[in-house]
Amino acid sequence: MRINLKRIFNFILFISFGYFLYLNVKGAFQQISYHHLHIDERQVIETVLNVFQVTDQFNRFESISNNFFKSILTILGEILIGGNLDFGRLYKNIFVFFAGPFYFLDTTAVIIVERFIQISFFYASIIYFSIHFVNKDKRLFFMIASFSIPGAYYIIENPKPDSLIVFFLLVAFKKVFVDSKYESAFLFVGIAVGLKIISIVPGIILGIYLIYPLKKINNLNKFIKTIFYTILGVFIAQPALLIPSQRIYSRIISANIAASRYNQEKFFSLNFENMQMWFVELSHYYNLPRELFYVLYAIVIYEILRNSIKSINKISNFYLISFFIVSCFILLNVERIWIYYLAFPTFFLVFYIFSLTDLKTYSLKFLTVLLLIFCISGLNTHHEKTSNTFFSIDNKKEETMYQALSFIQSEYQDQLNIYNAVYWDPDFYFPRQNVTYLGNFRVLENWEQGIELEPLYSSVDFIVSQKKFQINNNKVVMHKIDNLYIYFINEK
Repeated sequence: MRINLKRIFNFILFISFGYFLYLNVKGAFQQISYHHLHIDERQVIETVLNVFQVTDQFNRFESISNNFFKSILTILGEILIGGNLDFGRLYKNIFVFFAGPFYFLDTTAVIIVERFIQISFFYASIIYFSIHFVNKDKRLFFMIASFSIPGAYYIIENPKPDSLIVFFLLVAFKKVFVDSKYESAFLFVGIAVGLKIISIVPGIILGIYLIYPLKKINNLNKFIKTIFYTILGVFIAQPALLIPSQRIYSRIISANIAASRYNQEKFFSLNFENMQMWFVELSHYYNLPRELFYVLYAIVIYEILRNSIKSINKISNFYLISFFIVSCFILLNVERIWIYYLAFPTFFLVFYIFSLTDLKTYSLKFLTVLLLIFCISGLNTHHEKTSNTFFSIDNKKEETMYQALSFIQSEYQDQLNIYNAVYWDPDFYFPRQNVTYLGNFRVLENWEQGIELEPLYSSVDFIVSQKKFQINNNKVVMHKIDNLYIYFINEK
């Protein structure tokens, strides 16, 4: 009896793919109470709830007396300019329109559907690329290899737009490299840029690539059309730009500047010591010697030069150049070493290998072997991270949260408070009005803990923190519940 090793290998790949899908689906049903959510996920769910609960959280329309008109403006305001605008509003609106209706069932249903939507972004991206750019006999292998990119587990399970921007860029690549629709492709590049500013780098590279060496954008008319489609895509992703308001423009610009600088003061430092720290982190992530990453980049540089000089693998070389520039940008400039930042550029490295039809040179064979090593080790890490992403619920912490809410509610009944607002430590279990509690007061994330008790005199009635602040006013009272400190002004 002859053993078909290829069929056995494909069967193992199929089972592995199904297993990782199972882990992702399983994770979608764990820790589904609002106050258990990670802060990134909480912001997305808040966006949904603000629309369906018609919550004017910043009192933008408090001067309007007509409640119906006020509600309409509140909903439209949340859809267009609600929340943080560092990501294109289209990203959060997908959750609003597709997960939001489940609010009428239960908040937990919204959370579960939101997670399935997020998971679908990743799977849609890798399936789309495999169908249009990968030989049929390599598709399963490619999809499994995609799970091994750094931080894959994070962008699959947490609401980050990285998988979605990859999908829109892939649609653009198909229009360029398969359909030969060069100008209209940039509609999808523009959407990706509007969703997350880092997409501008491969977008610019693609534009340059079409001018030279591909020479497809070869006159002024085509250039103008390309720019037009790009701008149109940005507006689709960030419809707040349609509102002629300097304040909104300033919010968007400042948010994108902060995002492009990864919220750090220094930038474009070209710090090679910083790169070494990234390689150390990658070494820990893959459990491999960091020297292998130096070898990887040496081969990448060699391949880029070889492809450029000899004019081979022109299309595939685009992926390699994109990987090199974007990843070096992060390695040399970003001080906050969060491994998932490298997921986006690493997609392009995987795309490069699997878009090739042959591996004739020793450098390509070596690069493939090296990526196979990374893949095996990365899949092990991905399995561990995916299986243990969700932490066990801290019952004591949860009890403390409810006790704090009960105390604040009782104080609101006994005292005159003017703001009906509570600053709450965002790193603790975080309650939501009409979800976790039914009080008339709003709980707001306290990102101003550096100014300690000052908000008590200007914007909130209570400050709930895990930090103990110095009290310099005899009217300020501190009440401690387990690890939480509750500060307020006693007017009795």
